[in-house]
Amino acid sequence: MQGTKVSGLTKINIKPNIRRHPFYRKEFIKVWSDYFLKKNQEPLSFRSLGPLHFFKHSKLSLYTNIGKNITNGNIYQIDPEATDYSGKSFLLYDIPSYLQKEPERKHQRLAIKKIPQYKGYLSDLDGFDSLDAFMQHKFSAKSRNNIRKWRKKLYNNFEIDFKVYRQEVDETTYHKMFDALLDLIQKRWGELGMQNDIVVNKAYYRDLGYSMIKEGSAALYVLSDNGKPIAISLSFLSETELFFAITTFDTDFRRYNLGHMLIMHMLEWCIENNIRIFDYSKGTYDYKIRWATKEYVFENHLIYDTKKIRSILVSRVLFYMFSFKQFLREKEVNLLFSRLKYYLKNEKPKKEQILTQKMDEEWMLKLQLEEIPYTHREYDLLRGLIFDLIFSKPQAAVNVKLYRQKDKLDSYVISGKDLCVSVQIQ
Repeated sequence: MQGTKVSGLTKINIKPNIRRHPFYRKEFIKVWSDYFLKKNQEPLSFRSLGPLHFFKHSKLSLYTNIGKNITNGNIYQIDPEATDYSGKSFLLYDIPSYLQKEPERKHQRLAIKKIPQYKGYLSDLDGFDSLDAFMQHKFSAKSRNNIRKWRKKLYNNFEIDFKVYRQEVDETTYHKMFDALLDLIQKRWGELGMQNDIVVNKAYYRDLGYSMIKEGSAALYVLSDNGKPIAISLSFLSETELFFAITTFDTDFRRYNLGHMLIMHMLEWCIENNIRIFDYSKGTYDYKIRWATKEYVFENHLIYDTKKIRSILVSRVLFYMFSFKQFLREKEVNLLFSRLKYYLKNEKPKKEQILTQKMDEEWMLKLQLEEIPYTHREYDLLRGLIFDLIFSKPQAAVNVKLYRQKDKLDSYVISGKDLCVSVQIQ
């Protein structure tokens, strides 16, 4: 693989091993089919479009890729000699524009319509022998200095550890890590007031993750504080690529840029393990934009037999439907719909106001206080505040104390080195 630097981004020439792609592995096909196919459906393959697997629409001669739109990218090859496409239409979700190559020669009957859907981002690691070398290329001296400051504060204030779980992980440990992943997702998306597909389909993702990890096509990347996961990514792997799939962070650490910290560790792991492409997949977030060297587009491809009227009509209807959905997505109607679904299924969270005031130790000694463990879930609101405070006044979190005022409802005191704050929750 070779990279040419163009306008700050990377134009990539890569020939992926298409049959080693994680979403064509038998484990992925089996788990997805078990959860989402009906009893009368089964995975089908066609020489015309290898090595994808499809399932058939119940009424139409329409075939959709296994995995639909919950993969992190599909690629395919058209066989010009095959004829098993006759009279059929094919819907292929999530084709990354940087991976899918144009056919060497135009097919005599198959036509392709492409519909842009989402932006994607990646880092091309080719030619870099260390994380420092990549950062020297990607960031200015000022940006590198800021990242080092974030890392120093995180590591000085907390007991941070990074671990990668691969094929050797035992089932008990895997489920413990996956439970932590779900907890962090529910906490983060609950605060946003939005529904999350991972939580809705958690049984599927749990089984998929374990099957793919044991087969060697996935891994769990975990950043922990004193043994408790605070940032987790379940990512998928090919021989040369990492697909950044299901990732979440503990919102209590909101000021510590956990997204950047986790990516730093994962990029370093990729370089050490000869992974050349770090694909951040769908979704536009600040941390992806900052680390990416290339922006690309996820497309849906409609492939159909141009000699059959029914095939042409089905493809045209789908083309206009997906184009309209993309228009709505650009207007952020999908976000409004997600929030609506969340509020219909959940009680509207009570918004609590926190009032803080600096105090001295002499004042603190006059109060009736009892120490309480802020690590318990019932003190989530206060734990995030404590972590915010020690971001400004760096010190080990384990040395900071939280007290409750015995004679005053919802009143607390946070005490540490050069830190004494009264807190009132309203």
